[in-house]
Amino acid sequence: MSDRPRIFDPHLVRQRITRALSRPDYPDFLFGHVNAEICDRLALIKRQFATTLILSDHPAGLDERLRASAQHDFVIAAGQGKRADLILDYEVPPLAPESLNCILSIMNLHAIDDLPGALSRYCRALRPDGLFIAALLGAGSLVELRDAWLNAEAARPQGASPRVAPFADIRSLGGLLQHAGFALPVADSEPLKLTYENPLAAMREIKAMGWSNALSARSRTPVTRSLLARAAAEYQAAARLENGRVSLSLNILYLTGWAPHESQQKPLRPGSATMPLAEALKSVGK
Repeated sequence: MSDRPRIFDPHLVRQRITRALSRPDYPDFLFGHVNAEICDRLALIKRQFATTLILSDHPAGLDERLRASAQHDFVIAAGQGKRADLILDYEVPPLAPESLNCILSIMNLHAIDDLPGALSRYCRALRPDGLFIAALLGAGSLVELRDAWLNAEAARPQGASPRVAPFADIRSLGGLLQHAGFALPVADSEPLKLTYENPLAAMREIKAMGWSNALSARSRTPVTRSLLARAAAEYQAAARLENGRVSLSLNILYLTGWAPHESQQKPLRPGSATMPLAEALKSVGK
């Protein structure tokens, strides 16, 4: 790691995730949704994977499902949860070069500082033509919560404190995949709208998932009841639905890339086209 300022407090991130996962009523609906999407994407790939690594705090049955699949010979579940086969750091994973055929990262890369470095490490850990798929929160997530706290604290002499993490946008992440060394990089998004009875219910569920504020620059001053009430009122005013409930936005970004291999499709060299663009456009319009 360089001397750049840290965005997240890694100890606090792990502490809050570990505490949340210890709850018997941990809300795992989002992991279930994302895992189903990952399985659907894998089913479209006609490839056998000898060794698959799942990076997830809460596999939510994904490890069992892949082990039962004929597509994956050997599956390792790694993360911070109790069911993990391996405990590792998502940012600096101790993975040997060219040791894996498939890496699946589930909802963890949005809470690390050195995302470019982590992606490069995952690319190096894949054997040639190995597959990487990640799901993470992207720009547009938790905007109602961020705006509510900013507006609630705007009039304070000390100004607003950062309370919601910054999320990368889809274009930046697509570029990071390419710079990390992945071939055939693809980034796409899935916007989701959750609804809650009231703003406090939304905040409680975020805390229950282990997503409470873990920014290094966060305020250390406890939130007062009056400030919480102002934030809830701002949230209610901006995100109230016709049925009286409030909305919460999530934007799940899916990243896909392959470790380079000579058999992969290569982009054409500039100027190698056999038909002029104007002629091609005319043929399309016919």
